[in-house]
Amino acid sequence: MGLRTVLHSVNEFLQNLSTPFVKTLDLPHLRTHFPLLVYSALGFTVTHVVVAPLLSKWIAPVSYGQLKGRKARNNW
Repeated sequence: MGLRTVLHSVNEFLQNLSTPFVKTLDLPHLRTHFPLLVYSALGFTVTHVVVAPLLSKWIAPVSYGQLKGRKARNNW
């Protein structure tokens, strides 16, 4: 099973998952674009939680290392 087949299956699953919202909110085009919304949210979360802290530690180890607490690092 290739990557294309897996992505197609995931897209179909996400579209089927969105069907109740589409019908309730009467937004017919949402079903088509729902996988993109999910991928975007996932990409943002991974960037914010994993990539950004690693890059911050690498680019500015002294400044980033002096930040105390989760809120300060999040505001960085």
